[in-house]
Amino acid sequence: MVSTPDTLVSEGSGEYRARGLVQALASTVTDHAQPFREMVARIERALDDPSEFGGAIVIMPPQGDPLAWNTNGPKPDLLQFWNAVKVAIEQRVTEIVNEAQARDPWRR
Repeated sequence: MVSTPDTLVSEGSGEYRARGLVQALASTVTDHAQPFREMVARIERALDDPSEFGGAIVIMPPQGDPLAWNTNGPKPDLLQFWNAVKVAIEQRVTEIVNEAQARDPWRR
């Protein structure tokens, strides 16, 4: 049984289950969209002076906090930008590995 906000199933209490599912999905989408909306606002503020915009990124993993930042500066450096992305990802991977090893010391 699949439902969308426009097509709710009305089989007794099934309608309420479908409506609850739609609300839960909408809430999840809204929560996951928030870092992107915040970044749009930051980019729009930065574009008041385009020479100050140096790039932006939002990474939304399936669990945990998103990685989101933008860089400003009169001379955006492409290598520096991508290196910052790589370092942030490597740090997060290291944290996840350390957490997994702390839970299960035999895990490698």
